[in-house]
Amino acid sequence: MNPRILSLIAFFLFFIVVFSSCKKTESEKSEPQPINYPIEIPFDVYSLEGTECKWQNIPCNHKVIIINSNEEFEKYVSCTEGSYRAIDFSKYTLLLLSGAHLDGIYDTKLGRLVQDDSTHYKLPVTVQIDTRAPKKGWSYVLIVNKLHSESIIELNLTTIARYTSRAKSLKISINSLSAK
Repeated sequence: MNPRILSLIAFFLFFIVVFSSCKKTESEKSEPQPINYPIEIPFDVYSLEGTECKWQNIPCNHKVIIINSNEEFEKYVSCTEGSYRAIDFSKYTLLLLSGAHLDGIYDTKLGRLVQDDSTHYKLPVTVQIDTRAPKKGWSYVLIVNKLHSESIIELNLTTIARYTSRAKSLKISINSLSAK
């Protein structure tokens, strides 16, 4: 067979394969894929370390505050010199978590942030108490991908006494506050 005809046939076969594989069915075009909940949401702890800034106005009563703008953020930070690490609030949200305990707090640990549905999230926090430790509150500021201000973050608090084997679980559901 003529090599020119073979080249032409190969070109047409390649053309048909490429364009037929790019074609989507009607069901793929019209139906969005369902989201399978729960979803683990990655986060980083946001820190003012290395700046001349400090946290201020942090509530101590088991709150979660959703911060979606620099104006909201500036209510909770003050700087003597310089500035804090910039945050692109069009892409990210800060979650300000805080609480306190009547006994001293030895340590706190964060669990995994999990999204249960389109606006509901859960975050376990373990607070290890020690009556000999100084009485203080605890707080974290987390940076996550953008969340809606109407999102609900539920803190699931567990307190553990440091020098005993007893553990007490305290579940607190908090409708998150938008810092307005």
